[in-house]
Amino acid sequence: MRIVSADEAVSGIKSGQQILIHGAAATPSVLLDALVRRAPELADVKIVHMHCEGPHPHLGPGMEGHFLHRALFIGPNARAAINEGRAEFIPVFLSDIPRLIDSGLLPLDAVFANMTPPDEHGFCSLGTSVDTMLTAIRNATTVIAQFNKSMPRTLGDSFVHISKIDFGVEVDQPPYLHEPGHIGEIENRIGQYVAELVPDCATIQMGIGAIPTAVGLHLDGKKHLGVHTEMFTDPLVDLMDTGVVDCSRKELDCGKVGCRARVLRYPVRAAIGSLGDRPMPTDGIADGRANREMNGRNRLTGAGRLANPVDPAIGGLENYGVADVTTGAIADLRIAWKRERA
Repeated sequence: MRIVSADEAVSGIKSGQQILIHGAAATPSVLLDALVRRAPELADVKIVHMHCEGPHPHLGPGMEGHFLHRALFIGPNARAAINEGRAEFIPVFLSDIPRLIDSGLLPLDAVFANMTPPDEHGFCSLGTSVDTMLTAIRNATTVIAQFNKSMPRTLGDSFVHISKIDFGVEVDQPPYLHEPGHIGEIENRIGQYVAELVPDCATIQMGIGAIPTAVGLHLDGKKHLGVHTEMFTDPLVDLMDTGVVDCSRKELDCGKVGCRARVLRYPVRAAIGSLGDRPMPTDGIADGRANREMNGRNRLTGAGRLANPVDPAIGGLENYGVADVTTGAIADLRIAWKRERA
């Protein structure tokens, strides 16, 4: 592993190669900017990632022919390019992405990652977004990392040893923030109604936005909740701090916070400061089959993104992707609704 500048780190990328970019709050913008500076000398470089925060310079005007974005999970900053045919959307369950990479169906010439600087043992934490990065790093020909002083060090299955990294670039760039929407009267009432359906000892899945935040605010009186989710946001941090979430009654990964997409996404300011060195194991991926195994005693209740399996096109716009972590949640929440009506 060599410490180099960002420009030197990306100098080996060649036309026609395929790169996977670290996503969500951990978007490696320093490396991405350096790659885009080489646009005039590159052609048909495929850039694969799930939703990434921050600017997308590779999707800007004039980038056609130089870069092709292949979205596994669409964010607002990529929608226009996809709708205009300048980028591709690959519909895929989140749980299938590692299998695509391991099988060679999604070959990777390089990975751009954003992680903590190595500790005294040479290990770096992937911080706010673990998701598919461990699989990608294991399979990529070249691994290029931002060693980011501002990346919180999260525990669990989130570590990469420097022996797996080819080039390191030292940066100090805070992870991107995602502010929840305004909680009005309607959002607050929806949050209250959903929270009433969540029994003690349930296992919850939370999304992002005003409604999931409102749900979290109304769960403060619950006991022994567990977490099995693809996102980890401020409401869950608060519920852990107050003891509402202790994961003590989970059948799967008892005592552990299960981030099935192996991702701690969308941190707002409070969550950023609370993540450092938290003992939050991130185990497995967003697989609805794993969720359904928990339905016997610990109900998994999806909050806030229940429309996701059918929402890739809302209002004529490509929206996000297919998060199969919610499939078990939807089925079980329907059972809860039926019981309430009875």
